[in-house]
Amino acid sequence: MKPEQSRAARGWLGWTQSDLAGKAKVGLSTVKDFESGNRTPIANNLEAMQRALEAFGIRISTDGVAGPLVVLSDNPQAKYSPERSAKTKRSRRSKT
Repeated sequence: MKPEQSRAARGWLGWTQSDLAGKAKVGLSTVKDFESGNRTPIANNLEAMQRALEAFGIRISTDGVAGPLVVLSDNPQAKYSPERSAKTKRSRRSKT
């Protein structure tokens, strides 16, 4: 997974960096530093971040022709739903 894929996937899900860190059980600085390009996390942390995104219906692809891709999975087991993502965005906005 590349930093831009992580940012795009979070955006699609309406997640903050803190949301991803919590769901992946990694430090917030790990997500921040990775997405800013300051460092590459150890393999276990990077895999945990990708698994967390994939658990909510994101598929990370490194198709050489199209370049890095972030797409919604066609996995029926995926926990992602556009309705839940929209609710998360609304509830986060109402807190400010």
